[in-house]
Amino acid sequence: EWAVTTKSLQQAMLDEKPTIVQFSGHGHNGGIALEDSLGNSKLIDNEALGNLFELFSDNVQCVFLNSCYSEFQAREIAKHIPYVIGMKDSVPDETAIAFSVGFYAALGAGKDIEFAFRMGVVSIKLEGVTGSDIPILLG
Repeated sequence: EWAVTTKSLQQAMLDEKPTIVQFSGHGHNGGIALEDSLGNSKLIDNEALGNLFELFSDNVQCVFLNSCYSEFQAREIAKHIPYVIGMKDSVPDETAIAFSVGFYAALGAGKDIEFAFRMGVVSIKLEGVTGSDIPILLG
């Protein structure tokens, strides 16, 4: 989904029944930014995110929060989901992209989430960009 609102997020979770959910966007320690019905940024707090993923804990195996300071949201979601990836700090775009490429390449090759996480970290290093210490895996 693009330009996700709270309503479209809920509907996508219901319709798609994903096993992996990735959020790429803006965030800080208080939550992640979605859009409201007018296209304005709306902060979704950590507890609300945890509550949402609790409802889908039977299907979702991994949540990947590719946004700044998402460690806080990751810790809340990890109460309900087996694997959650967050970012410990502000994450440069190059770092976020390099991690994603490595992570999904490994998953596409049939590797498990822990291996894919490590591949994402190595991909950051191989690209020669900073921030290989920013991603965290909870689970």
